[in-house]
Amino acid sequence: EPLTLTTIKLYSDIQENFLPTPAKCHYLFNLRDVSKVFQGVYLAQPKLYEEREQMLRLWLHECCRVFMDRLINHEDRDKLRTTIDNCMDNGLQVRWKEVAGDDS
Repeated sequence: EPLTLTTIKLYSDIQENFLPTPAKCHYLFNLRDVSKVFQGVYLAQPKLYEEREQMLRLWLHECCRVFMDRLINHEDRDKLRTTIDNCMDNGLQVRWKEVAGDDS
């Protein structure tokens, strides 16, 4: 449940902070993106993700795959990284660096 609520909060924050512009007209996010995050998590082999840290790393990877891969510059990617980090801290009580092991 915390993973679901955190994903919904992340989606909401992305909707507010990454609006389409003429130069970034493809910054259109919808609920299908949320389903893609969970689809990636559900398609993983369960035996490989039995511990909480492994599951959080998979979830973070899927969020980056779905949302960050669409962004076109480092400024927006850093902004999204901060948004994800804040959502993780508030909803999952863990930080990006603890899960990913670095700042990438």
